[in-house]
Amino acid sequence: MNTLKYVNDLVAKYVPKLKDNPWIMGYYYGFGSWDREIGWINTTIERIGSPGRARLLGLLEDRYKGDIDSLNKVYGTQFRSFGELKQSGSLVYPEWIRRLKMSIAQMPDETGSQEMFDDAQVLLGEIIEQVYRLGHEAIRKYDQNHMIFGAYVKEATLNMDMWRRVDPYIDVIAPQHVSKVFPIRQVVERLSINRRSSATSRSETCTRRTSSERVGRPARFLTIWTGSFFTISYPIEFLRIRII
Repeated sequence: MNTLKYVNDLVAKYVPKLKDNPWIMGYYYGFGSWDREIGWINTTIERIGSPGRARLLGLLEDRYKGDIDSLNKVYGTQFRSFGELKQSGSLVYPEWIRRLKMSIAQMPDETGSQEMFDDAQVLLGEIIEQVYRLGHEAIRKYDQNHMIFGAYVKEATLNMDMWRRVDPYIDVIAPQHVSKVFPIRQVVERLSINRRSSATSRSETCTRRTSSERVGRPARFLTIWTGSFFTISYPIEFLRIRII
């Protein structure tokens, strides 16, 4: 699938007719987009010859400073070089990584487990940043009036580095659930979100800002899923949100 074409086609189908709708607060990219993160990483690595695979394996080469023996020790592989890995090799990230982030599994007591977990977060962060960038650029071609929430994050929340990477492409931090591994409180505090501001005043302010004014600014308040509505910050307000 051509991701760029898919995103552009989807946005072109929905966003132009919504750009002046006063009942729309903003856009989500989907439901639970990153709760199957291992699938994102493994599928990308499986695509031999793709730019995405080359980018992820290049990141691993940088992380291991070109030392293929160090990578082999962590992954239990026998590659002779990073060139061999890039040309035809495969790495598979296990399901326990996702389960650990959801706080329903423990780190395996095996050599390389922590390194493999850390590698997976770096690779996922790269994928997430590109997806958020594509979504932001596509929506802003048509709509300067509404906020962008990004993907609908479930239990396996983004870590702090991932939130920093996507911050230029979102206007609101919007998780459904939180994780004991990456507490959302740290994200709220470090991105300097003013949770005492009312949702109404904030939404009006953000709606008036242009895309160029938003880029590089921290997300401004927290959204948490409560059922059939969303609550914003800590004066609670119920808001209608368009999901595409």
